[in-house]
Amino acid sequence: MWGAYPQVEIDYEGYFGRKTYPEIGGCYYSSRLAVAEFLEARGRQAIPILWREIYPGFYFPVGVWFVRENVRELFKGKPEKFPELDDALKYVDQVLKVKSSTWIKHSKVIPMIRSRLFP
Repeated sequence: MWGAYPQVEIDYEGYFGRKTYPEIGGCYYSSRLAVAEFLEARGRQAIPILWREIYPGFYFPVGVWFVRENVRELFKGKPEKFPELDDALKYVDQVLKVKSSTWIKHSKVIPMIRSRLFP
């Protein structure tokens, strides 16, 4: 049954961008835009990782604007800072329902970060 258990959808791009449309659709580009705006305004580069949970009761197809504006709003808040990736993942486990181990199992980016081989 759809929605009976968490679904994890992953997409990413490396340093040289991407050549195909993301499987997760337009939300990929709306979140990417909000992150790119934030980084450009600060003259920074980063390897952002965005995880979004959608819970039962979220039925309205509000569109990609919802994702973009929520990511923009996120950047207005005070950031959490961690010395290591694993410290950040422990924090994520405290605030999200889907554990970081589930996301990591599907991730292409986290293994690249850990091995320092991000393209």
